[in-house]
Amino acid sequence: MKLILGCPTLRRYDLLIGMLQSAATGTRAPDRYVVVDNGGSLWADGKPEAVRALPLLVDTPGENLGCARSWNTLAKTLLFGDETALLLVGDDVLFRSGTIAAMVGAMETQDADFVTAEPGGFSCFMVRRRLFEKIGYFDEQFWPAYYEDNDFHRRMQLSGVCKEIQVDVGYDHVNKGSQTVAAFSRQERLEHNKRFEANRARYVAKWGGLPHEEKFDEPYNGLLG
Repeated sequence: MKLILGCPTLRRYDLLIGMLQSAATGTRAPDRYVVVDNGGSLWADGKPEAVRALPLLVDTPGENLGCARSWNTLAKTLLFGDETALLLVGDDVLFRSGTIAAMVGAMETQDADFVTAEPGGFSCFMVRRRLFEKIGYFDEQFWPAYYEDNDFHRRMQLSGVCKEIQVDVGYDHVNKGSQTVAAFSRQERLEHNKRFEANRARYVAKWGGLPHEEKFDEPYNGLLG
């Protein structure tokens, strides 16, 4: 099985470089790395020596696509074939030496659609193309982040055809909480909080309640996106 590591990033390139290095030095390195550079200035000072030799592709969309659209961009890439696993990861993750190997092994031996290294976690998860074919892509109306992962997981559980596995080997966060948000200005934080509340309201409208409190077994027909 080939493995592509995909990561959206927004200005926290210091964290991104650390994550890529930790992936490359594990017992099972990805075959290719694809970064969606929502900040648009990853190579402003030239390519860092730490990633110069990696098989790295950078997509610079010219705007902040947000989490769901970035993940969808990575999932729809031509590099992601039927015999390839896609490892989607946050830029503030640091892999342990055996994390990726354990996730690949679980997917291969158990023929899983979805593998994660933490309960219900979407900071580091591995998927097959067929999962998107079964339940669709991430809902891009949850922008720029929050609740797109809950929505996807809800649809995955309701489908009844997706095999989900959690491995025992975890990973580390650079710090608790969002490191992207930590770097925001005061105005950016205010806007971010407004969008968080809007996404929360969208999730409740779509599923009839917050995560683990949903009342609908299918999305409300006015919110099918």
